[in-house]
Amino acid sequence: MNNSRGRPWTKDGFKTSWGKECARLEKEGVKFHGVTFHDLRGTFITDRRREGSTTEQIASITGHSIAEVGRVLEKHYLATDQQTSDAVILRMEKNT
Repeated sequence: MNNSRGRPWTKDGFKTSWGKECARLEKEGVKFHGVTFHDLRGTFITDRRREGSTTEQIASITGHSIAEVGRVLEKHYLATDQQTSDAVILRMEKNT
């Protein structure tokens, strides 16, 4: 997905646009309670994993490098997902 100028989003460009949109929505009464664009990314990652996407597929969409997959995706986003954690535990129990 490209920005309004038809170019790929940059981190700073997305962050600026996110802030402007949050400010606009807050004027309309939407409360964000400290939500950041990283939260949006984390929700997306968790939802894709629940739907069965591989770590590599998720990384290709989110902009993470393959080297970041284990460190960032698994540790920060997916390890805190209870449904995914429960599935891992059930698989481990079946293999013992």
